[in-house]
Amino acid sequence: MKQFLKNNVDKNYSLNELSNEIGLNENELKTEFKRVFDCSVCQYFISEKMKKSEHLLQNTELPIYLIAEEVGYKNATHFSAAFKRFYDETPRVCRARV
Repeated sequence: MKQFLKNNVDKNYSLNELSNEIGLNENELKTEFKRVFDCSVCQYFISEKMKKSEHLLQNTELPIYLIAEEVGYKNATHFSAAFKRFYDETPRVCRARV
């Protein structure tokens, strides 16, 4: 499941879609993921999106709106707000640190 999420950070899945993907019901997926990885599926997925976006900001010249699309955000403003919540800095500040 973790590898599936890492490989698909450009998409957005509901718990129902993820549970169908691996053959567990939603409750089993949530419970077992939390037990094994000590975080929720959603927390993990957001973390992977943010890690990839940070990597792209620091290692490419891609515009922020394209990075937002690469990690599954259709709107650069929503991406920037999520990035700031996660890292406590904007994507522009992150890129400028390099």
